Amino acid sequence: MYNKLENYIKNNFNIKENLKIEDKFYKSYISPQENFPIIDKIKDMQNCYVNIGTGKNGILFSIIGAKLLKNLFEIKN
Repeated sequence: MYNKLENYIKNNFNIKENLKIEDKFYKSYISPQENFPIIDKIKDMQNCYVNIGTGKNGILFSIIGAKLLKNLFEIKN
């Protein structure tokens, strides 16, 4: 994928010198079998919760989970 991007940049921006990509980022998605986020209490840890957004919608799931936990804490207080 980076080779394709490098060639596109060289061809479309008329770059003559050697172009070197310094950093490459490969992402991998973890997903439970159901593809749902994990929002739960952590066993044996009082007042400790986990919010894990997984899969391709991980950022969205994390935001929704954060709002749910915020509402939970507001109700408790």
